[in-house]
Order: sequence, then C-alpha cells, then structure tokens
Amino acid sequence: MDMVFTEQQERWRAEVDDFLRKEVTPALIADAEKQDYVTAPFSVEFSRKLAAKGWLALSWPKEYGGQGRDYLDTAILEEQMGYRWAPVEAHRTGCAFVANGIMEHGTPEQKKRVLPQIARQEVIFCEAYTEPEAGTDLATLKTKAIFDGKDYVVNGEKTFCSGFHFADCMHLAARTDPASSRHRGISMFIVDVKAAGVTYRPMKTINHGTMTHIFFDNVRVSPENLIGAKDRGWQQLMSVLAAERTGLHVAGANKRIVEWLAEYARATQRGGQPVISDPVIRHRLAELAVEIEAGRMLSWRVACLRSKGNQIGVEGNIQALFHREIEHRLAHFGMQVLGQYGQLHRDSRWAPLNGIIERLFLKSCAQVGGAGNTELQKNIVAVAALGFERTW
Repeated sequence: MDMVFTEQQERWRAEVDDFLRKEVTPALIADAEKQDYVTAPFSVEFSRKLAAKGWLALSWPKEYGGQGRDYLDTAILEEQMGYRWAPVEAHRTGCAFVANGIMEHGTPEQKKRVLPQIARQEVIFCEAYTEPEAGTDLATLKTKAIFDGKDYVVNGEKTFCSGFHFADCMHLAARTDPASSRHRGISMFIVDVKAAGVTYRPMKTINHGTMTHIFFDNVRVSPENLIGAKDRGWQQLMSVLAAERTGLHVAGANKRIVEWLAEYARATQRGGQPVISDPVIRHRLAELAVEIEAGRMLSWRVACLRSKGNQIGVEGNIQALFHREIEHRLAHFGMQVLGQYGQLHRDSRWAPLNGIIERLFLKSCAQVGGAGNTELQKNIVAVAALGFERTW
C-alpha cells in the first residue's frame, strides 16, 4: 500500500476542502445537530448539494448516476467531510448500505431504477435490521416475509432504527424461509415507511436523539422490491456491513476533536496557568493523536483494498473496533479536560466547544452496541485474524 497521494488526488482533496470550508458553516452545523438524529448531524439540504455535484456516487458506474472514479477519491471525500464535521446522515444509509447491496446483488432493473434516485438524493433510507431478540446476533431475526403468490407479506418488528422519522424507505432484512437454518432464508427488501400495516413507536436515546421501534402487520411488499435473489440476504448483509467499515469519516472527525481540545487547553487557564501546561494533559493529547493516526492508517488500508476490488474481511472489523475504542477514550479525556463544563448541553451559553464533548460522551456510551457490539467484534478478530476456535 503506497500512502503517497498523487498530484491529482491532492488537487481533489483541496477541491473538497475548499467546498466544505464554504458550505459547512457554524449555522449549518448548529441546525444539523438539532435535527433529532441519533448518531450525527443530519441535513437533507447539505446532502442534496453533494448530490448536485455528483459527489454521492463518485465511484459508481456512470450509467447509474455515478462518475466512474476510483474509490480512493470517495475515501478522500469521506475523510475530509469527517474532519470538517459535515452532516452526512441523510444520505449515508442509502449510499453505504442500499446502493452497495443493489450494486453487488440487485437486478439490472433495480440498478437502473433505484441507484439514480439515491445518487440524486431523491429518497432517504433507514436501516431495519435489529430486532428485540436479534441485535448483534442478526442471524436469529424472526421478522417474516412470506410470498403469497402476488406479494411478500411482512410480519414482525424491528427496533433501534435510526432516522425512521426522516426516511422515505426502509432497507429491511426479513426471513423468507422460516424453516431454514440461521444464516439461510433471509432476504433484503425496500419498504415504504408509510406502507399500510407499518406502525411505530419513538424511543428517546441518552444522547438526545430518537430511535424507532417498528411493527409490521401484514405489510405487502412487491416482488420488484426484493433486492437480488430470494434467501440470499445474509450474503448481502455481510457485504453492506463491510462497506460501512471504512472508517475514514470517523478518523477525520476524531482528528478534528483532538485539535479542538488542544485549542481549548491552550486558550483556557486553570489555577492561573494554561491547561496545556499540565504535563498529563499534554501527554494524553499526544497519545490520542498517535492513536487516531494509527486508526486512520487502518482505515486507509481498507480503502485501498476496496479501490482494488477486494472483498473487505476482518480488516474492516479491526479498524471499526479500533475507532470505537478511540472514540470512547477521546470522550472520557474530553470530559477530564473540560471538567464540569463538559457536561453542559449545546444549548447552554457556557458549553465549551459547542457542547461537542457532552454529545460525544453520551454517544460513545451508547455506541458500544452499534453495528455489532464490541465483544462480538473482538471475537470475530480473534477467530479470523488469530485463528482461535469459534465459541459462539
């Protein structure tokens, strides 16, 4: 892996950064952070600006609304958007999950119909994977989608759904063969959030957001909205979850937070001395900077593999686990640097750094279960990377 960017890639990075400096204003960030999304700032307006420039589909084939560029250009865009704190959640599920699943597994008709809609940000998707008894152990999901000769009829429930109240459609995982074994008989669907038989209950989260518990009561789904082959959903889920784990957006955001904490420590006095004069603070900032750079390299390894057309395996789990633990440590350290002020919500005029540490701390507490909990990620790494015997 050659980590020296070409002149063209450096020009592209500069172009992206120039755009983000102009568009990602404090006013945009403040508005995006008030949109009641669980994990990150949310702005349909900003996502549509990216779509208008063709940046949501940089590496997609041109016939599906993309630009046919190398995936490394997408990776550069992701890292810079994380660093500039750009709100990406309005398009993330559609681009990272639904589009990747359709690109790899969908029918030619689905590619022509759905991918251009996603590229133009004409439809917002949310995930409908997790169930009350099938979270990290997703293969035990019980929601059924049974074909009755005309449509698939969906019954069951999903929980911890992010962004349902903003979405037009769900990316649904359901069991189409109830008699099959754990990893078989699962299929993926596109389902209208307003379809007859869909009801929901909002769930307030610790980090000031809203998730949703969704109920399906004889919801009819047309066969044209079955993504790819019936009963092949587990393979799709594994590929789209691997696509999620490039991590460069998180790496960029973590780097920016360390810089903000360093600026705060330089500008703030405690006991008549700048906070940065405390050697413990200085050393921990340096340690976090090193850890974040290491995580960034792990993410660029995954990006380089994707750019060469390789399937992402345990490399994705390694960097995802690394970023998650860095984020947790970063949040705790931020609280130590800011002291009691770190607990203040962004609406308080006394909140340092616009309340970002309070939100990061609460998010990091809740995030240990997202996209596979930390213990499972460690088990996967132990089996796939170290050759340990599987015990689950």
